[in-house]
Formats: sequence, C-alpha cells, structure tokens
Amino acid sequence: MGYITDLQAAHSSHVAGMVYGRGIQEQAGSTAHRREMFWLSSTDWHQFLGFSAPGHPSILGKRKRAPWEDEAEVSRMERQHQLATMDLEAAAQRMTGRPDMQFQGVQDPAMRAIQRGESPVVAVMPTSRGKSMLFMVPAFTAPGGTTIVVVPLVALQADMTRRCQELGISCVLWESRRPPNTASIVLVTPESVVSPDFQTFLNWLRWTRRLDWIVINECHVVLNNQRDFRPQMA
Repeated sequence: MGYITDLQAAHSSHVAGMVYGRGIQEQAGSTAHRREMFWLSSTDWHQFLGFSAPGHPSILGKRKRAPWEDEAEVSRMERQHQLATMDLEAAAQRMTGRPDMQFQGVQDPAMRAIQRGESPVVAVMPTSRGKSMLFMVPAFTAPGGTTIVVVPLVALQADMTRRCQELGISCVLWESRRPPNTASIVLVTPESVVSPDFQTFLNWLRWTRRLDWIVINECHVVLNNQRDFRPQMA
C-alpha cells in the first residue's frame, strides 16, 4: 500500500523515505530500508568474526539464511554421511595403494570413534604407528572440508606435508599472508593458533561450514617439565 501512495504523490518510495517519510530526529539522506540492510551486514560481520550476536531491533524479525548458507550446510552434512557410511579400511587401502593394509591396535577403535562423529577422541600410540592416518583417511574419504592439525614440531610439519602430497591430499602450512581457503588439511604451530589472523581464518571456516576437525598432534609435549616450553599447547 505504501508503494501505491508514493506513486500517487508523484514520487518514488525511495524519495518518500529520503525526504517525506523520515522522522524529525533521523539523519538526512538515509532510509529505514537502508539502515535495515546496514544492520544485516553488521550482523554478518559479527558472525564471521565470532562476536556474540546482538539483539535485533528490527520489526522484520530473524534474519533469513542466505542461499549459500543452505548449500554449505548441505555440503557439510553430505561429508558427514559419506564418512559415516564409508568402509574406512578399504578407503585407507585405496589411499595408500596397499590392498593388504589393516588398522592396527588403537587405530581401529579410534577410527571408528571418528567415523561416529565423537569428540574428543584421544589416541595414544607409539611413534610411526599410524597416528596421522586418523586424520588423513577422513580427509581423503570425504573431501570438501578442512581439517586443522596443530603440530608443534617443524620437522614433523614437513614430513606430513610430503606424505599428504604423495597421497593426493591437499595439505598446506599456515601462512597469514596467504590463507589456505580450499586446503583439505592445514598444518599450524601452537603459537600461530592463538594469533588474530588464524582465529579469523578459523571463524571463516566455521561460518562457511568447512571446518571438519581440529587435531592436536604430539599433545604429550604439554607434559614437559619446563613451564616456558610451548605454553600455547596448554
């Protein structure tokens, strides 16, 4: 009805809001609709940066989900379903090219727990007994998401990167100047995890429904008796 009355008065609704339909205390050159759009944009930024959601003063009610948000949520659910229904041992055999490979020891129950979506999952395993398989196999099986792996040792980062590349898994080291928006696995040091740039990247992954797993590798280093050794691991 408002649109018709604006036309009847020989001006558009935009002109009506800019000139005629503005309250005496409102700023000149602004419309209620534009302020509403500013509010929606601000709430998107709050969500992206991980701030708590402010109250919504608009009479329009709750913000509608954007189409891309629905698509991202569907993609996340498809990855979860794919992982939950996949024969992970067979997937590991395809990934490594070893048809006789089987999960050994703690590997098997840990992988089943991951497949069920349990969190947290703690796996205590000796060196070179396949701990990395616990996050490599899911990344290989259900691509499209991102797994964050916190690695305190630089040499181990290089080894993981090489192994992932050999297996055809997209794996990169975290660099604040080049955020890895499409990588399947992102390796990051404990010191970088607490940086503002990485926290922003992490919030972006949550916002776009791409964050699948956060893995703490070699977490036993927190037991080091030197209190100043890698305090960010705590």
